Amino acid sequence: MELIRFENVSFCYSNENNVLFNISFSLKDNGLVIILGESGSGKSTLLSLMNHSLVPTSGKIIKKEGVRISTSFQSPTLLDYLNVKENVALPLYLKDEKDDLIDEEVDNALLQVDMLDKKERDIKNLSGGEKMRVSIARALVNKSNILILDEPTGALDDITTKEIYSLIKKLSEKMLIVLVTHDEKGAYDLAEILYELKEGRLNLVFNKKKENKKETEVVKEDNRHISYKKGMLLNLKYLLKHKIRIMLCVIFLSLSFSFQYIGMNIFFNIDNTLTKSMDMFYSSSTAYLSRVEQVETSSNLKLEKVSLPAKKDLQELGVKKVRSSLDYFIPQYQEIYLNNISGDCYFFPVVEEDKSKLKEGEGILSSVSIVVNSLFVKMFKIEDSPLNQKIYFNHQFIVNDDKEEISDLCNLELTFIVSGVSKESSSFSKPIVYYSYEGIYQSLNKIRCENISKKYDREVSVKEMLETYSLSSCDLNSRSYVITDKEILQMKEKIEEKNLKLKLNSLTIEIYDSTKEVVTSITKIIMVYLLLFIILSTLLLFLSTYSLYENNIKFLALVKVFSLNNKKNNFIITFTNGIIVFLTIYLLFALCSVLNTIVGSIAFKVMGLPNFIKIIDIKSAGLIFVLLIIVTSFTSFLARQKIKDKRIKKELDGED
Repeated sequence: MELIRFENVSFCYSNENNVLFNISFSLKDNGLVIILGESGSGKSTLLSLMNHSLVPTSGKIIKKEGVRISTSFQSPTLLDYLNVKENVALPLYLKDEKDDLIDEEVDNALLQVDMLDKKERDIKNLSGGEKMRVSIARALVNKSNILILDEPTGALDDITTKEIYSLIKKLSEKMLIVLVTHDEKGAYDLAEILYELKEGRLNLVFNKKKENKKETEVVKEDNRHISYKKGMLLNLKYLLKHKIRIMLCVIFLSLSFSFQYIGMNIFFNIDNTLTKSMDMFYSSSTAYLSRVEQVETSSNLKLEKVSLPAKKDLQELGVKKVRSSLDYFIPQYQEIYLNNISGDCYFFPVVEEDKSKLKEGEGILSSVSIVVNSLFVKMFKIEDSPLNQKIYFNHQFIVNDDKEEISDLCNLELTFIVSGVSKESSSFSKPIVYYSYEGIYQSLNKIRCENISKKYDREVSVKEMLETYSLSSCDLNSRSYVITDKEILQMKEKIEEKNLKLKLNSLTIEIYDSTKEVVTSITKIIMVYLLLFIILSTLLLFLSTYSLYENNIKFLALVKVFSLNNKKNNFIITFTNGIIVFLTIYLLFALCSVLNTIVGSIAFKVMGLPNFIKIIDIKSAGLIFVLLIIVTSFTSFLARQKIKDKRIKKELDGED
C-alpha cells in the first residue's frame, strides 16, 4: 500500500536554480528506504518536501489520508533545558495528551531504543549515540507510519554508527523508515530500497523489498494543540535556564514601572493630599473675600478695582456672616525681632479655633495669646518650649474721617504671649503667627482717635471708626471681608466655575496653590523621564526576548515539525512566554512599589513634607497593569514574528 507518492516534483528556492528536477517515486508499507547523496545534493530539501515543511515549486505530493510522518534530524536537536523523558514527550505535549498516557508512550519509545533506564538524565550528560537514540525515540512517540532520519550517524564514530544502524534496522520491521545519508557502504549494506540523489535527480539503485500485502494501519490526523499549562511549564524551564539575562531586563523594567507608579500616585493624589494637609493649618477655615473688577483706563492699560463684595455676591456663595478685615491694623507680613534674630512673619487671624490642631499648648486664651507654627520656632532658634515666649508688636496707622477731613495717627502696641504650637507641616509654609481676631478687634476699642474725638466732642475709638466704614470701600477695612467656612478650597473652585468677580484668599489657599504648582511641575518632568526609561526598557526587553527566541530556535523548529496545529501552538507558546514575563515583572513591580512607597513616605516625613504617596492607588496600579500588558505583548509577539520560517528551516537542515 502506498503511503506517499511524488509525481514530477521540482523545487527551487527564490531567485535560485532548481534543486530538484521532476522527481517521481512512491513509498510503501514498512522497511528501510535509503536515499544516498553527497552534501549539497538536495537530500534535506527532499525530506522537507516529504514532511511538508516545504511546498513543491511544481508537481504534486500525494499522502494517504491518516499517514503520519515523524522526523529525526541531522543533529539530535534536543532541548538542553529538558531531561530525556521531557524531550521524548515533546510531541505529546504539543497535542496536550494526558500525563498517564504520556508516561506510558515515552517509556515504550525509550524501551525500543534501549534508553529507558536513562529517562531522567540531563541531555548534557549523554553521549552522541545516546542523544541520537533519544531523538529517534521522540520521533517514535509520535505514533508515525513513516520515520525520516536525516544523516543520523553523520557525527558519530564507527562503533556508535553500527549501534544506530542496528537499531534502525530493527525498527524498520514495524514501520517505514526513510534514511538519508552520504555513507555509501552503510547504505548498500542496510537498504532494502536504495535511491541515489545526484544533480537534483532521484534514481533507483535497487529494490530488494518483498511486497507486503498486509495493510499498514493509519491513524487519524490530530489537530490538537498544546495546553496553556504545558506551554507555561516549557517556557518556564527555558527561562530559568537563562534567568540571569531575563531577570536583568525584568528588574530594570520593574524598577522603571515602579518609579512611574510613584509618579502617577503623587500626580493623582496631589489634590487629596494637599487638601488634608491644608486642613491641619490652625486657621484653615478663615479667608479674605473681596470683589475685583477690571477697569479700563485706556486702550492699553487695565487696572483692578478692589472693593467689598456686594450682598448678592455673598448670597451666591452662601456666606451668612462677614467680619471686617484687620489687616490695616495688623499687616499680614510684619518683621519680628526675637532672640537677636530678625525675621518676617505672616500674621493671620483666628476666628474659629480648633484645639485639636495644636501640637503643644492650650491655644488662644486671651486677646494677646498667639499660636505659632514649627517654622516660626525653627527660624528664631527657640531651643526650649516656645510657650510663654513674649513677642513685642508695634504698628502705626492713620484713621481718616472723610466727611470732616480729619485724620489721626494711631498706634497699636501689644505684647503677644505664645500659648500654643500648631501641628501643621513646615513644608512649603512660612513662619506664622496666629492671633485672636475677636481679641484684636476688641483691642481697637481702647485706641482713641484724638482729633476725631475733639471734632465730635466725644470719645471716638478706632473700633467705632472701623464699624462706621465697614460697608464702604476704604483702606480702613482693607476692602475685604473676613469669612469662615470649613470648605474654603471648594468655595474657591465655586468662584472659578461660576466666573464670579470675587477673589478669595487665605493662608491655606496661597500655600495650596504654590505647593500644587511646584509638585505638579516636578512630577510631570520626572514622569516624562521615567516614560523614556520605560521605552528604553521595553526595547531592551524586546531585544532580550528576540535573543531568547533565537537561542530557542530548536524548540520552534520542533513545534513546526511535530505539530499539525502549528499556528495555534505558536500562539500558545508565545502567549505563555509573555504571561510569565508579565507576571514576573508585575510581581517585582509590586514589591518595588511597596518598598518605594515606604521609602518615599519616610523621606517626605524626614523632609517635613506632606505624604503625597497613597499606600495603594488603584488608578495608578491599573494604568501600569495596562501598560505592562501592552509592553509584554509587544515584546513577545513582535519578537516571535522576527523569527522567520527560513531561519527555522536552516535549523532543521542543520545549516549555520
